[in-house]
Amino acid sequence: MARATSIIGVLLGCVMLAAAVSASDSVNKYHFQFFQQPRESVLVFKPDSDQGTNGYTGRGYTFDYKTTLTYEPDSTPAGYVDGMVVYTGPNRGIETSTIFFKDIGEVGGMFANGEISLSGLWKDEESRQELAIVGGVGNFAGAYGKVVYTQVGPTLYLVQGEILIDAQGNDLQARKN
Repeated sequence: MARATSIIGVLLGCVMLAAAVSASDSVNKYHFQFFQQPRESVLVFKPDSDQGTNGYTGRGYTFDYKTTLTYEPDSTPAGYVDGMVVYTGPNRGIETSTIFFKDIGEVGGMFANGEISLSGLWKDEESRQELAIVGGVGNFAGAYGKVVYTQVGPTLYLVQGEILIDAQGNDLQARKN
């Protein structure tokens, strides 16, 4: 009986391993890179008093950043990033934003006017930030993954992302037909 239980355990382990491998094969991965050009954020709300807030907590800023394919501000546009940061303490806040892509890469391809939504903790003093992809629109419906911001100048960021979409949930070719 113990031997039969062991064999069943091994078989179940093999089935679970096969499912994990199969699941990883059913995820489409898309990578992108662009530069986020600097612009001023806009203060949209703050506490009536800064007492006890260190001048940060409770302040909310909106932003609208242009993105380009190279670090030059006048290079080919890649889209833009809109969002908001609500500060929860000195030099840190919760960011919620959306990346709106231009038709980068293959013309009419996956990035053609696609959008992804991001959320995460932003720390002003860190030169590298990571935000989670929490959804998307159009070709990026059901998206998840991560976006990494690396500061390459006083206010310039290199933005690199990996978008993951379950293959069964979003098949670009099936939707084009």
